[in-house]
Amino acid sequence: CSLGCISSALLVVNNLRDVEEDRRAQKMTLVVRFGTQFGRRLYLLLLVAAPLFALLLPLLLGQSAYYALSLLYLIPARSSVQTIATGSS
Repeated sequence: CSLGCISSALLVVNNLRDVEEDRRAQKMTLVVRFGTQFGRRLYLLLLVAAPLFALLLPLLLGQSAYYALSLLYLIPARSSVQTIATGSS
């Protein structure tokens, strides 16, 4: 689930970057359909959901806590989160 959220977040960022080209080409991505504000919120939601899955599921299923190491992606993700959240993309 965590990796799926991160992968989806990458797709959303790509859609945000290409929104004008996608509109002209009539590609009906989620960002084209619902707007860039929706895309920004979806991106942030996916990046918040990923660590929650990484932390909660192992605890609920009684598995190893080493899954928490996947949270290290948050370190390099910080700058892209700030860029997307401020709308300067």
